[in-house]
Amino acid sequence: MPASRSPGGWLLSGWSILLGAALWLPAVAQTAPSKPDTVIRGLIPEVISLRSPADGQIDFAITPQNYPPATFPARYLAPLKSFAVLSSSPKPWTVQMEIVANADTRGRVPELKNVSYRINSGGWLPVVATPQVVLSGTSPTLGWQPITLEFALVLQGGELDEESFNVRFTATVLP
Repeated sequence: MPASRSPGGWLLSGWSILLGAALWLPAVAQTAPSKPDTVIRGLIPEVISLRSPADGQIDFAITPQNYPPATFPARYLAPLKSFAVLSSSPKPWTVQMEIVANADTRGRVPELKNVSYRINSGGWLPVVATPQVVLSGTSPTLGWQPITLEFALVLQGGELDEESFNVRFTATVLP
């Protein structure tokens, strides 16, 4: 005799089973691993970039009020210059500084030995005629990494007028 449901009975009809299965199957289907429809990736190139101050000129505060000094040698400081480097490369990288003396209008070239520098308030270092590594890293930077550069000029009393130097920075990702 077919099962029938009476007003207070506990028998399940075929429709109840189908309804339960219909509700249960989507839950099983949602828990099964599925292949993604698309993949989102940020394709950030490997770069190294150097940001320099808008006013790239470095002037020493030598004025008629403080020159000539009472005694030689006399040290003059230039205002701080702020740079920044950004690297997205997982490879080692460097920032190098090269300082080249310029000849004056009569062809005379000043000596680099009177100029020193320091990075990020570190110790004073002499300027030499070859590129010098001023900052290096072995992995990407966390945003722009600041570099503070300061120069000092020591005058001995026999310097040339019109002395000037070119400063060149190079940021390189190493192989």
